[in-house]
Amino acid sequence: DLNFFQRGRDRRFLTPTPAQIDRTTAAEFRRVWEKALASGPVEVQIFGDFDTVQAVSALQRTFGALKPRAEASAPPATPPISGGVPSSEPVTLTHRGDVDQAAAAVSWPTGGGSMGIRESRKLEILSQLFTNRLLDDVREKLGVSYAPYVYSSWPVDAAAGGAFTAVAQLGPKDVALFFEIAEQIAADLIAKPATADELNRVLEPLRQQVTRAATSSGFFMQELQGATRDPQRIGSIRTILDDYTQTTPQTMQQLAARYLTKGKSWRLAVLPEQQAGGEMMAK
Repeated sequence: DLNFFQRGRDRRFLTPTPAQIDRTTAAEFRRVWEKALASGPVEVQIFGDFDTVQAVSALQRTFGALKPRAEASAPPATPPISGGVPSSEPVTLTHRGDVDQAAAAVSWPTGGGSMGIRESRKLEILSQLFTNRLLDDVREKLGVSYAPYVYSSWPVDAAAGGAFTAVAQLGPKDVALFFEIAEQIAADLIAKPATADELNRVLEPLRQQVTRAATSSGFFMQELQGATRDPQRIGSIRTILDDYTQTTPQTMQQLAARYLTKGKSWRLAVLPEQQAGGEMMAK
């Protein structure tokens, strides 16, 4: 339920309980989706080695032969998605597991929307820089082999709601220091640019990752989903390799200054029930 708490207890992000799942019926599922699926355009994607003329002909005989569909109705107005409300004190949850187990998360709100896809990819580079520094600092200052990681989320279908998040499983006594380390790394990334060598150690793995992923149809299906209503996605896929592999230390510094500023972070601590008061995690 990290997303639920991170977004100010927005119930749209709350994980359903087993009892709620058991009460879900096929009839209710159909009631929710039938109207939405009955209107609006049908988007078809075809990938692979095929003859264009034959593919168009097949589409004309099948999807093209369907009765004209009604225009999709405007979606109901919904509250905006939050990327986290800044707080000086962490939200504290408790668990009933081992007393030497804890978890911590610190995040900064970013953005959303297809117009910012290229910036979201640069944030992915920044998250890898942050991860490498976090690994080094946690192991040096805590003296244990924790495996913290950092990730950036950027909802393409929403105007906001993205977050830049650092997460770690660690001992209860190390939670406060983890927060300090993460905040210090953010401050350092703002204060001075990363070295060229540090940046290259991040860019080459990303280059290999994107190059491998781009050999699959699934990769393009995911990137182009919704392009019929949002042509921006077609243009942005042409720059994907450059976006993930071409940047400068100064660009990363500017990005950190835009999003990772002091006073904007949100924190979460999950501690053993015996050691701290707080809300039970499994709610």
